[in-house]
Amino acid sequence: MSASQAFPDLTVEVQWSDAGSGRSGRAIIRNGVLAEQAVQSHAPGGAILLEVLAGADGGLRIALACARWRESWHGYVIASGQHAFFRIAGSAGSCELSASDGIEAEWAERWTVSAGVAAYAELAPREPIAEDELRELDRLAQEFSSEWIWFEESEPAETAVERARFAAYGYPVRAANLRSEKLRKVLRPENGGLTLDSFGKDAHWIPELLRRSWLRPER
Repeated sequence: MSASQAFPDLTVEVQWSDAGSGRSGRAIIRNGVLAEQAVQSHAPGGAILLEVLAGADGGLRIALACARWRESWHGYVIASGQHAFFRIAGSAGSCELSASDGIEAEWAERWTVSAGVAAYAELAPREPIAEDELRELDRLAQEFSSEWIWFEESEPAETAVERARFAAYGYPVRAANLRSEKLRKVLRPENGGLTLDSFGKDAHWIPELLRRSWLRPER
């Protein structure tokens, strides 16, 4: 309100979300006055679910973070040479997986699952991601990446500690890398690699679908 009063020509927009209660809203402030506000209810989001898989040499195989948002699951997924926003609407046997091309603001491809079989389609034209959903996707991706991921293309000064630790541990540096502390202290050995999985039995079909459909060798 104070900022709006000091700059009367400035429109201030406030967005908020309470995943636990399943409520979100927005407010528009002009000239120090509340000009518009809206509150909506949706399916409670709950905690962010994670799956992270790495090779014995520390190489990132796939990592994803997702949460319930309104009537769908949505999130961010990254592998060594690719990453995307995604949205899954439906249930394990019958659902629709949409994915972006990188972190572009549009859906680029889709898998339609029926009776456990996924049919792929490249979207032409591509479908814009709604602004409110894009904000949530971007927030989730940034929070996950800042905690878990560092990139080879980042400034050497910013990643000096990670580069030194990778060299000390004998891990090769790739385009996208898991943070050394996560590799050494959080992930656990399993099937010749390293893993973390916070998906329960009822939701484990989500990372399985992404591994089976989105993460393809020819990509």
